[in-house]
Amino acid sequence: MNVAAWFFLLLTVLGMALSFYLVPKDEELGLMFLKDKKFTEAKQIFTQKYNEGNRSKAVTIPLARLHLQYGNVTSAVTLMEEVVEENPELLDGLKILARYYQYAQRPDDHRLILERISKLEPTKKNLLDLSSIYNNLASYKEQINILRRLTKLYPDMPQNFIDLANLEAATGDLKGGAKTMTHFARLFPDQMNNSKRELLLNLLLSSKQFEEGFIKAQQWLVDSPAGRREAALFASLFHSHEKIVLALELLDKFQDNSWRYTPLLSELVELEMAAGFANRAFIRLNKLHKDGRLDESLYPTLLILAMERGWGGYSQSLAQTMELDTIPQWIREGLIIKAINSNHNSIVDRLMGKDNNEFQKSNPVLVARVALYKRQNKKLAHWINYSIKQQGLGIDKQLDLALLCIQSGYKSYAQQLLEGVLSRNKLPDTVLADLGNIYLETGQFTHGSKQFKHLLKKQPSKTVAAYWVRLAVGAGQYKAAEAWLVKQPVGSVDQQVLLDIYYGTFAAKKYALAEIVSKRLFHEHGGVKNRKRVVQVLLASNKTWEALQHLRVLVEGGDVQMLASYGNALRTAMGEGKLDIAEWVAFLDKKLNNQDLSAEERRGVAYQYLDVGLKEPSENIFKQLAEISGPDGTDIKQLLYLWGPRPKKRDMDWLANRSQQKQTAEYRSKWLGHILSRGGSQRVVALVEEGGVVDMEFVVAKIYLQALIRIGDNNKFSQTVNKLLTKTRTKEELQEILTLVDGQNLDNLAKQVYMAVLEQNPNDSSSLKRLGFISFRGRFWQDAKHYLGRYLAIKNGSWRENYYLGETLSSLKEPEQARGYYKKAMVRLEKIEQKNYEMNVALGQIYYRLKRFAAALEIYSSLIRKYPDNDDIRADYSLLLLGQGELKQAGSVLGYGN
Repeated sequence: MNVAAWFFLLLTVLGMALSFYLVPKDEELGLMFLKDKKFTEAKQIFTQKYNEGNRSKAVTIPLARLHLQYGNVTSAVTLMEEVVEENPELLDGLKILARYYQYAQRPDDHRLILERISKLEPTKKNLLDLSSIYNNLASYKEQINILRRLTKLYPDMPQNFIDLANLEAATGDLKGGAKTMTHFARLFPDQMNNSKRELLLNLLLSSKQFEEGFIKAQQWLVDSPAGRREAALFASLFHSHEKIVLALELLDKFQDNSWRYTPLLSELVELEMAAGFANRAFIRLNKLHKDGRLDESLYPTLLILAMERGWGGYSQSLAQTMELDTIPQWIREGLIIKAINSNHNSIVDRLMGKDNNEFQKSNPVLVARVALYKRQNKKLAHWINYSIKQQGLGIDKQLDLALLCIQSGYKSYAQQLLEGVLSRNKLPDTVLADLGNIYLETGQFTHGSKQFKHLLKKQPSKTVAAYWVRLAVGAGQYKAAEAWLVKQPVGSVDQQVLLDIYYGTFAAKKYALAEIVSKRLFHEHGGVKNRKRVVQVLLASNKTWEALQHLRVLVEGGDVQMLASYGNALRTAMGEGKLDIAEWVAFLDKKLNNQDLSAEERRGVAYQYLDVGLKEPSENIFKQLAEISGPDGTDIKQLLYLWGPRPKKRDMDWLANRSQQKQTAEYRSKWLGHILSRGGSQRVVALVEEGGVVDMEFVVAKIYLQALIRIGDNNKFSQTVNKLLTKTRTKEELQEILTLVDGQNLDNLAKQVYMAVLEQNPNDSSSLKRLGFISFRGRFWQDAKHYLGRYLAIKNGSWRENYYLGETLSSLKEPEQARGYYKKAMVRLEKIEQKNYEMNVALGQIYYRLKRFAAALEIYSSLIRKYPDNDDIRADYSLLLLGQGELKQAGSVLGYGN
């Protein structure tokens, strides 16, 4: 074969090869259709490839997305589970599957996937999301582990330390909580306010680290020498942990001026009394009282201390100096009892005041006790009689009076109060009723039922029977009460008696007897209230179907109060399979037609529609409510949740319509934000541009810029930012623009925004630093020198700013000026114990620039071992070796022979 033939054959083969590569493969066609939103064609292609056995990521992941596009979440999840099983460390696959588990409402699987993601990529967001999930599941042990990782990986987030400390304490790890809060105090000393100090101190004391807690509290008080409030707080914590001596030591320097802050003085006095220094406490309060510096709230304490000292004459004079109205009544009563027990007659007289005053009339039992103490028999009899005649005397006072009668020998008088009347042969029904009511009101059911059962034999009457059955129910004698009730003819038992029996048995959960009584009430007396009582007891007895027959009558009669019970009964009946959905839906529809229904009640109806799978009417309710409550309300949040990540076109149209109505720019931006959050970036851009982008409000512009970022239109993004910068912007607005611009790899645009910030504040350090970095990356050495130099004139800067300026000056052939910045960067880097790759490279370069070749060689030698395939490291290392005359070793590093 000659040369021409070979050449012709070669051209033929090349042409075939080119045609092979120019014709798209099935997967490529599928991706093209998917990109053009031709979902049906794309799904057919990927489904065919999958059915043919192609389980590669390139087929399975797009097919999963297409299933999700058509709302088939289960299939999408299954496909992504296959991808993850085949590629267990594929981070993007894990993230997609995590999102799909959310859509499928599989919280346990979502949590497990997040755990795997956080191990592969322990970012701040991943760990925080996982922590939040553990908190919702009450998996506090797991949440503690996550928070510990967060505090180690991201020690600049103070709230994580607080959450961790509280969780450790709540799960019993008090020492762990104390350690966490101690670390927090060291990292964030400026945030250690009183509440956090209280938390740390409480944890130290609860974990029995009393000495450490004392040192902390003492130091805090040194830092705040006038901190009387803090001193009182810390001392009370030690007091609550029974560390009285340490608490007193904390308050030592505040003793002389403790009167200036009453809570501090009160705590000091309580501590002295607890420590056995009651005399010292008395002397302190007494002196302050004589000097006129004692707060009135501490007068009762002083009086109690004086009485405990046994100083009768002094106690009398002290009580006489106090205005009775300044002493709370309960303390005054207690002081009188204490004075009686301590035999301080004069103090009793002073505290009682004049005879027949309002205090005595409102405390007749106490006055009777004073009369007993003073052996004033006539007065004692008078006040006992007075007490017995009082209406509404509390049970505690009745007990006091009974005890007083026993102590004073008036036992028969006390007995007469309750049962004396029973000795008469014939008693009027009114007296019997009064006696029965006394037993009922005082809870003497067993004794009372026994007495009235005896009366039934001695003096049978309707009244006696009525009170006996009430008392029998109160005493728990339900069988006896039921047997009596069954024997009574229809209409023979008073309605009020039946009601009392009903209430007593229902409260005791004796529903069988309560049902008998309620049905008798309804049968004999009828009425809506009695029907409701039947319903109440039937529902309590789980006889829902029978209750439903009554509920239908009540609701059809317009009783709106029973709607909720009717609805619950319908739901229960459906759950039991006794009722289809039609009556339930009719009930909801009827309820919804009520024009007086509140917004909250309408939400309730919407949720009930959802419970039975009726999504559309539920969404309609939430839409109506959202039109009123606006883009910030709970209704729009519920709608977005129901719609999921990809709402239908009609729902996106509804959101778009809301955003275009006449309203404030703030409201419009929020509606647009909802569209953006549901994948409507192109829709947002179109809606905003429809209204014109030149004069749009800033809040709308922010959403517009976010949408442009998502669709990747850098041209419009830059134009819009430039338009925004033509107007004077506030500091906050410029910062929001910066947040959007940063991360878009648009250095020139970012430079304009930072320069706009400098126009407002020429010494804005953050802007100077960022401009310096941008200039450095772009090798605009003069600009980098200008901005970084200004920044470092204001701030000390980290190693990075000093290193960059050193490199800049070196590039400008100014080695002497660069040297100083290299040294500053070197000092800062050498202090960092755990250095990453960038830090080690920078330090190696700095050593090289400062001609510390041995140190530089040591770093590069370590780097080349750690990163053997890094060409940049090899190049820098070989240059350094060549500079040191190590030609052979340099060649070896570059791979040139041995």
